[in-house]
Amino acid sequence: MGAILNIDLNNDIISSAELTSDNGAILSDLSCCLSPSLDDLPDELLVKIIGFIHPLSKTFAHLRGTSNRLNDVIQTSCLFKTTSIDLSRNRPFDFDVLSSTTARSTTSLTTLNLSHSDDVSDYVIYQLARTCGQLRTLDVSYCPLLTNCGLRVLANLVKLVRVDISGCPNITCRGVYMLVKWSADSLEELIMNSCLGLRNDPHKLLHISTHGSRLKRLEMAWHQRLVKINPLTVIDLDRLTEHLNDLLHLDISHSGCSDEDMEAIMMNCTKLVTLKARNCCIHDIGLKRIGEWLPSLTHLDIADCHDITDRGLEFIGRGCSLLEHVDVSRCFDIIGPGVDILASACLHLHTVIARECFDMTSATINYISLHCKHVRHLDVAFNLCVTNETMSGIADDRGPDEPLVVVTEGCPNVRGRHRGKGLEPGDQHRFRFVDWKGKDNDDFVIWETSV
Repeated sequence: MGAILNIDLNNDIISSAELTSDNGAILSDLSCCLSPSLDDLPDELLVKIIGFIHPLSKTFAHLRGTSNRLNDVIQTSCLFKTTSIDLSRNRPFDFDVLSSTTARSTTSLTTLNLSHSDDVSDYVIYQLARTCGQLRTLDVSYCPLLTNCGLRVLANLVKLVRVDISGCPNITCRGVYMLVKWSADSLEELIMNSCLGLRNDPHKLLHISTHGSRLKRLEMAWHQRLVKINPLTVIDLDRLTEHLNDLLHLDISHSGCSDEDMEAIMMNCTKLVTLKARNCCIHDIGLKRIGEWLPSLTHLDIADCHDITDRGLEFIGRGCSLLEHVDVSRCFDIIGPGVDILASACLHLHTVIARECFDMTSATINYISLHCKHVRHLDVAFNLCVTNETMSGIADDRGPDEPLVVVTEGCPNVRGRHRGKGLEPGDQHRFRFVDWKGKDNDDFVIWETSV
């Protein structure tokens, strides 16, 4: 039996792809076959065999009943501990198996992802909180059965750093406030995008600031089609961020945030490096406040802010010189001068997204390529001014060690595959054309789409 087992392992007949919970019958047969001679196998070989079995499978949980030898190996405190579990995206799981796995990994499990699961209830969270004392990251987003009662038991997780409760309709502002209060000593990242339950008592959100002074990330983005019932539209954003002085990442997209709200937020959160304010009611004066108060900003997303012009981007360029990522998609009044100043001042830019900025000039797009040598992604989809000559100019401006991805989807004046200057036979590897979905970031890529 030992010789046969060695041959199988050497020929890769037993593999992690085959030994999964879907093939429980195979594993059971294997265990039964091995049982008579288990005492003759060294622990190292048993550990290797068991290591092929998924720790969340029923087979793994039932191995302890197969023989005393397997039970002793599985129960060894230094073996088979899990640091991260991902059961997201409607993956079915057995709660008893999950419980046994977390119990075995009490001191090692730090990350748990249960998002998009219809089986996660308050009771599940209660049982997990009893055994996962070292948990630092918990994702229970889009779990429809989870309520405020489930959040209460998270107070037992004294090392919890990141919580994602996005899309949980039965969680209200009271539950969020109690979570922040109980986890005030450890919680640094709170993500609660599109939580419809926050509409019930939105003013309780203001108390987050009192106990959330350690927060580094706060995401409260709303669904675009539900802007009119966004709870952020009826509360004082100044009071919400009053004590969040160490905040680094903030997402208030689709909140209806005004210039006055933006000024208050900037004064309270001067350390921000990421700001997402899609579809907000901000004008150039709001961008001026951002430029004045956020010198460390590296990521700015102001897509769908239709009142922004080139003047506002000038303020950003002069005040946020460390900017690396900017998204101004569907800011229809942006034509070019403001983008030119932004490109000249922000030398660290590596991503520029300007989708559906229909009137952004071809000269501006060439200017970005010429002056921002660190830019690796340029999205000018559905631009009416981009032509084949624009693409030829970009190809001429970039050096062999300056790769760039250009997205020209829906640009009616970019037709066919570009074969201009800079695409000589010896340069074919340098400017290789591939489909965007199969992009290689080390190559110059143009995605052509016929209109």
